[in-house]
Amino acid sequence: DPSIAPGVCPRIATIVRNGLEVAGRPDPTEERQLLYKLLQNFTGIPDANSVLAVSDIFDILQFENLNGLPLPAWATQPRPEYQNKPIFPDLLEPIELEFFYDNIYLNRSRDVLQFFAGPIVNSVQEQLKINSNQGEERYRFHGTSDSSVFALLNGIGVEVKSIVEPGDGVLFEVHREGNSPKVQVLYYRGLQHTFEKLTLPSCPDPCTIDNFIKTTLGLTPQQWQQRCFM
Repeated sequence: DPSIAPGVCPRIATIVRNGLEVAGRPDPTEERQLLYKLLQNFTGIPDANSVLAVSDIFDILQFENLNGLPLPAWATQPRPEYQNKPIFPDLLEPIELEFFYDNIYLNRSRDVLQFFAGPIVNSVQEQLKINSNQGEERYRFHGTSDSSVFALLNGIGVEVKSIVEPGDGVLFEVHREGNSPKVQVLYYRGLQHTFEKLTLPSCPDPCTIDNFIKTTLGLTPQQWQQRCFM
């Protein structure tokens, strides 16, 4: 979004390339080898043995499912080898989540994460500052992608343990009671239409806006641009 992070960032291209390279390698994880063989047999894709390949398969099945299209029986039938769990979504979803970590938070490096999370976290910080003591704005909505929601959550210190589904979002509530305005963070699950209160490890309740800004991974546009060309 140019309003949050204007310009092109060469470092992101390098980070994404490295992440895709890691995700595209044959996955040596022993407990996944049977699953990869099943996917190779069912899809006819000989290289369906990597995190990247599983992500591609998961996305196709997810899109078909969300659009009400019939899924292949091999994807949804219980697998006795896996305690009767189906391949989709149960067995594929953890690998899909790993794909996001490879591309946005590779090796859990905050240096990598800052390029994706920094600008949008900074935008949240700025809006919290503006609305902490003044302003009549009731809410602000910013549409973004699942990868940006993933980056935002990690940028505020929340470990993502399941995939970001269509319609999911993060809500920041400003509470002005008392001398120190506070922020409450909620996760909205779009498919279920439910809210879940999030606990920030670095800013436990009651989380003041000042503490939130001090403890979250924000980058101003100027800082972001400088790091992009370092």
